[in-house]
Amino acid sequence: MIKFRVWDRIAQRMIYPGETVVDEMGDSFFIMIDQKGFIYEVYDSPLGYYLEENSERYELMLCVNEKDKNGKDIYVGDIIEFNDQGKSIRGIVKEDIYEIFVPQFYDKLRNFDWDTFEVIGNIYQNPEQIPPDFYEEKN
Repeated sequence: MIKFRVWDRIAQRMIYPGETVVDEMGDSFFIMIDQKGFIYEVYDSPLGYYLEENSERYELMLCVNEKDKNGKDIYVGDIIEFNDQGKSIRGIVKEDIYEIFVPQFYDKLRNFDWDTFEVIGNIYQNPEQIPPDFYEEKN
């Protein structure tokens, strides 16, 4: 089973699977993703469940199926930190079609152990923790 969470760009909050959320109109829903990665709000109405596709509102953050040194799940978009000979180094977990990687560590640590890192936040809730040398390529 794929583990994920989503960042709600409008409400500025993280939503986890199984969590019931109340929208701006007071209606409750939960989040579901399909096999293609589309994100749906699932509402329970008197007539039954209905889906509303809303991928533009949410940012999907997949779990990399690894844990940090404290046993915390690591997700794409997490800011991680480790100590290299007494120096604290931060990186952001990224993904592409082939792999999950941390660009800041790519040249230094080709074969690293995820459990040597610590998740210190994520790019949405803790932007102040983003490494100063991080840049986002624009398409």
